[in-house]
Amino acid sequence: MSPVQHMLALEKANEVRLARAEVRHALFERGMTVAEALELECVRSMLVHDLLRAQHRWGSKRASRVMRTIPVGASRLVCDLTGRERAALVQACSPREKGGTR
Repeated sequence: MSPVQHMLALEKANEVRLARAEVRHALFERGMTVAEALELECVRSMLVHDLLRAQHRWGSKRASRVMRTIPVGASRLVCDLTGRERAALVQACSPREKGGTR
């Protein structure tokens, strides 16, 4: 790899990291849903566990619990999810209706 190619790769990686940081911030501030985040290109190479933890009031235990119910392994990337797993993930992360049963 030439030095120019190396610098271009570093720039691209930095752009992806910054885009992921923006997505995590948007998830935390409740401005974005997991369903919306799953559609973004920059999220494809992100760990599912990290995506879940980026949500407001979601910690490691809650994310792990949801991943076990789907079931999705701890090291799975968003791009490796099947359509069924994506749908289950979106449903598990959607806000519960008030007054409903637990």
